Amino acid sequence: MKTENGIFYEKVGKQMPKALQVQLVDQAVITRLVDLAPRPLLPGQVRIAVAYSSINFKDYLACQYQGGVIRHYPMVPGIDASGVVIETADPHFHVGDQVLISGYEFGVSEPGGYQTEVVIEARRVLALPDGLTLRTAMVVGTAGLAAWLAVDAISNQGVLDHQAPLLVTGASGGVGSLALAFLSALGYQDNTALTRQTKLDEQLTNLGATELIDANQWQALPAKPLLTGRYQALIDTIGGKLTGQALAQLKPRGLAALVGNAASNELPTTVLPFILRGISVAGIDVVNLPMVERVAAWTAIGQIWGQVNYPYVQEVALADLSAMLARFNKQTHFGRFLVKVNDI
Repeated sequence: MKTENGIFYEKVGKQMPKALQVQLVDQAVITRLVDLAPRPLLPGQVRIAVAYSSINFKDYLACQYQGGVIRHYPMVPGIDASGVVIETADPHFHVGDQVLISGYEFGVSEPGGYQTEVVIEARRVLALPDGLTLRTAMVVGTAGLAAWLAVDAISNQGVLDHQAPLLVTGASGGVGSLALAFLSALGYQDNTALTRQTKLDEQLTNLGATELIDANQWQALPAKPLLTGRYQALIDTIGGKLTGQALAQLKPRGLAALVGNAASNELPTTVLPFILRGISVAGIDVVNLPMVERVAAWTAIGQIWGQVNYPYVQEVALADLSAMLARFNKQTHFGRFLVKVNDI
């Protein structure tokens, strides 16, 4: 939606900024909707009226005691946001520009997207890419950026054809499900989804999975450093034992992109898949991705998004976000959850 009337900018500027704030109280983490004092704009900064943010697994962890994300309280979580520039002290952006923010310390050690206004250094802000709206940019969000980088890592090696058997672990999560959608949009035709949420077979098939494997079945796999080679490439979002088993099932010259640790930080494996099958592993880092690479990735996502089938999106208002975050780890959700912050 175009925002070309000055009334909106004036209205937002006169309202007290609101935020969902994470606070540490008596060794417990609580979330509260609070009013914030307006921050002055310094040279090189922009003020953004936030339209949407999203809920990533990292955002859920940020709201948990000892979740390993936030180190200093109070803090405003939300590791991504889209919105409109309403004030600028940087020549690269103008009032009315549609933009997005993702990565670095946003929502971790710096106030994030769960607030009505963000003040941030302009060098950390991206112009909204062609092909995306403020809403669809947060359907993608940080999860989708990670998924795209993983897909790009395995598809840009020049040896992966569209009939190659691929494996996506944690396929019911945000990163995994978007990876399936991207693979399908790019024309990959043999996509196996590994998940514990077997009731989601219809949804995962709709996203592009051609085979589903119950992750619990892999518990019976023999503890061997090499298993029968089944997959030419792997996108792993979970870490832990299942990742080691997936690496052991890569074919010779197989490719793996490791993008998450939803299950574990550990990686039980041996050197044998590497020295006997010549597999390659790429680590995906969305936090500190250089801006030039970040812009290139978002541009590519915008170019392909019109071909992506991803209908599993729900919205929650900022005022209702605390309750949604409290339910987020019950494994009853699927798809992407958007936080509607301002009506832009």
